[in-house]
Amino acid sequence: DETVFDTPAVMDSIAADFAKQRRTCDEYVKQSETYRKHKHDLDADPTAPEGLASTLTKSAVRIGLRMTEDVPIAGSLAKELNADVIAGEADRIRVYLSQKLRNHRDVRLVLSPLDELTPTFVKDLQTIANQQPIALFFDTYERSAAFLDHWLLGLLSGRYGDLPPNIVITIAGQYPLDVNAWGDYLTIRLDTELKVFSEAEARELLTARNITDPAIIDVILGLTGRLPVLVAMLAETRPGSVDEINDPSDNAVERFLKWEKDEQRRTAALRGALPRRLDSEIFTVLTGAAEAEFLWLLSLPFVSEQADGYRYHDVVRDAMLRVQRRRSLADLQQRHAALAEHYGAARDAMELSGRKAWRDSRWLGYAIEGHYHRLCAQPASTLPAAIAGLIDTMSNQWSSAPLWATMISQAGRDARTETLVAEGDRLSAWLVDQEGRIPLLSHLIKTYQPDDHHRALAYRLRAYEHHTNASYDDAVADYTRAIHLEPTDDIAFAGRGDAHRLADRNEDALADFDRAIELDPQYKWAIFRRGLTYQQMQRYHDALADINRAIEFDAESPWYLGMRGQIYRSMARYDEALAELNRAVELDSESDWGLANRGEIHRLAGRYDEALADFDRAIELDPQYDWAIASRGQTYGAMDRYQEALTDLHRAIEIDPTHTWAVGELGETYLNAGRHNEAVNAFTRVIDMEPNPTWAIVERSRAYQAMNKHDEALADLDRAIQIEPDYKWALALRGRLHRMAGRYGDAMADLNRAVDVDPEYAWAITNRAQTYHLLGQHDRAIADLDRAVEADPESTWAIQVRGELHRAAGRYADALADFNRDIELDPNDDSAIAGRGRTYRAMGLATEALNDLRRAAELDPDYGIYRYGIWLMSVAADQTDDIDHLLHKAIELDRTAIPKEPLDTAFAFNIALYLRALGEIEPAVLQARAALAGSTDTLNADEMVEDLDELHDVTGRDVDDLLRLLDPDLT
Repeated sequence: DETVFDTPAVMDSIAADFAKQRRTCDEYVKQSETYRKHKHDLDADPTAPEGLASTLTKSAVRIGLRMTEDVPIAGSLAKELNADVIAGEADRIRVYLSQKLRNHRDVRLVLSPLDELTPTFVKDLQTIANQQPIALFFDTYERSAAFLDHWLLGLLSGRYGDLPPNIVITIAGQYPLDVNAWGDYLTIRLDTELKVFSEAEARELLTARNITDPAIIDVILGLTGRLPVLVAMLAETRPGSVDEINDPSDNAVERFLKWEKDEQRRTAALRGALPRRLDSEIFTVLTGAAEAEFLWLLSLPFVSEQADGYRYHDVVRDAMLRVQRRRSLADLQQRHAALAEHYGAARDAMELSGRKAWRDSRWLGYAIEGHYHRLCAQPASTLPAAIAGLIDTMSNQWSSAPLWATMISQAGRDARTETLVAEGDRLSAWLVDQEGRIPLLSHLIKTYQPDDHHRALAYRLRAYEHHTNASYDDAVADYTRAIHLEPTDDIAFAGRGDAHRLADRNEDALADFDRAIELDPQYKWAIFRRGLTYQQMQRYHDALADINRAIEFDAESPWYLGMRGQIYRSMARYDEALAELNRAVELDSESDWGLANRGEIHRLAGRYDEALADFDRAIELDPQYDWAIASRGQTYGAMDRYQEALTDLHRAIEIDPTHTWAVGELGETYLNAGRHNEAVNAFTRVIDMEPNPTWAIVERSRAYQAMNKHDEALADLDRAIQIEPDYKWALALRGRLHRMAGRYGDAMADLNRAVDVDPEYAWAITNRAQTYHLLGQHDRAIADLDRAVEADPESTWAIQVRGELHRAAGRYADALADFNRDIELDPNDDSAIAGRGRTYRAMGLATEALNDLRRAAELDPDYGIYRYGIWLMSVAADQTDDIDHLLHKAIELDRTAIPKEPLDTAFAFNIALYLRALGEIEPAVLQARAALAGSTDTLNADEMVEDLDELHDVTGRDVDDLLRLLDPDLT
């Protein structure tokens, strides 16, 4: 360690340690003793040339250092050797030594002891290593490196002979090894940073010293910072109580500054511990010292460079602060106050204000450090101002708030104020937990009662947290408190408006957004949210105006562009919607939200493959994106890929069991797949999850209708309309249900109300037209259908129904025009194709009829009525080869279909016709009677009358007779 001052002394020390372990370096010891004896004799010789001892010493040092100018400290010593002087005295010294010493070997030993002694030392190491491994330790290397570095590198390089393979060299010092000098040995070198003890390690050492009292252990750990040397030092004192423990900070500081004798520098080093981060300006404020002194400070091993300046090691800093506190608390407080003024001036010099200031990391850093020093100087009186700064930071950039809590805790520890430490730790615990924000803000409001401005900010922040947690009433209450304290707070007005919007209080929302925008006409967030409110109210043109205005402020916002796309989608302007979403995805190709919304536009436009591609990519980006997964399931459902649809919907619900839309879509999919019981269960689940979800109640009624549970279906529709009297979809469905049950008056009442709610509601108008037709008011029926088609020119159903009525009235040209228009809109509409085929049949165009009916059967092979049509036209066209096969297949299909669709008596009635075609007249009549007797369906009345005409051909009875035969009560 530092007690050895040259290399021969190092080798002597190691040899002596080996001797204690009965491992002697015999050859080295002999040679070393010879060297020591010659040197002693020469030093004591009165005839020696003047300055011989000094020259030999300098020569030995010079040879040992090898003029290593790059080694710290060694360079300055090497420069002291004047090579010319040594060379000039060489002859005189050589002559003298030759006379005094016996041989040239001794002369070399005296002139270059390092080169002569080390090879012998290495040989002895090899001998010892044959018996056991060797470990050499070099401590305090920051002092001994000057003469050891070159020697150790020579040992490792083999300059003095090969080192044994089982030797380990440990070097300990304040500085890392010189990279340039030691770079060749990286593969056999392990660098370890010596750190403070962990708490477990410190407790283990104290227990080994028989210190087990928890109170004593806690005090030792606190005073030492778990620095090993200090823990060991206090452990050796064997304290019997807490009172017997001395603060080791003075001892620690003495160790940290052990090599520095300049009192001014020692004082400067102490003062440098006051700030949490250090730079030359702060050092000058503290000490008034010059730049050179600051550079000296940076060379100390406990000062390290950080991104924001320089910092003391925590253990060193803590010890130095304790020393200064004991020496003069008043001086310490005065210097903290001076640093606070310095940081305040630095902050003011930046000339920033408002949100821009609080979001500037350098400005914020000055603010935090200024409050730190104020708290250290006067903890109690300056804490409220620090809390106000915390509120300001949370209001402008919440992510920086933990810096304030950490600062408060550290100020408490450094000022030895436990209440401040506890408060900072409490704030930190709340800040790391999202759920801790509301308790934190409540605590600040109640405990510190800040001024009106900061209390308003705290209320607004707490309102935002309630807002985020979907506690909209609580959010509105806190926003209102904030507005009461600051009536011109545009942010609070906008926040309250959004809380109203999300709670479906749209008019209140608009009033608040209007006020926020009045206070700040450039407030794009409020403008955008007002646009969302208009969208929610289906005021799409107003919504579009606000979204366009927001985009003027930020034309490259994927979010704004995507929302404009959503509005276009709501307006069924799919091409424009797609253009907006394309642009949004182009700006942010990793936006799962943008991709999923673009997929939704593709789905609504019927581009299912493109929709699936977008949903797949969105789900790839976020495998837990339940809305995208459910929407993909909805797309599969539209493609009749029900199993894939159900898989996705179940997955979405598994991710979010409260996702009522996904559960409802699951019900729709079950309904479309004919799994009516499961559909009812899904809709019931939605009804249980939400208060009065009228849409789910109505959809459950549809499932009940499909199950022939008319009473349950009607009860659900009654309930939905009671909740929402103007729910046009429920009114129209109930009107349809009444019509199917023959309650035409009730049907007309509901359908009229639905049309009053929405005069362009094509579906309700079409149903009313069918009711008019059943009431024999054919002109009104056609007028309604014309109106329905005008309201929705692409309503294939309205067009098809009008075609059926035209056909029934013998207006075949008009019927064909409607069926052709329907097929143009949907080339695979089997019903329209079959209707056109029946029209052709009525016109006597057998070939055209046969082609259409055959095509309809290909599109929907399970619909037996089309099979019947094929058979009928086969007879007409004299194509009878496969009549029996077609008839039996049709009967098989229809018997399978009847349980699926009990309300559609056309299926059951067709069996009667097939039986009649097979010549089984009596079973045919019985089957027809059963079909009519159990039916409440009047949708296919015209077709059934036509088919009765077919029976008339065989039985010779007219239609009226047949009807009375089939059901005497039928009117």
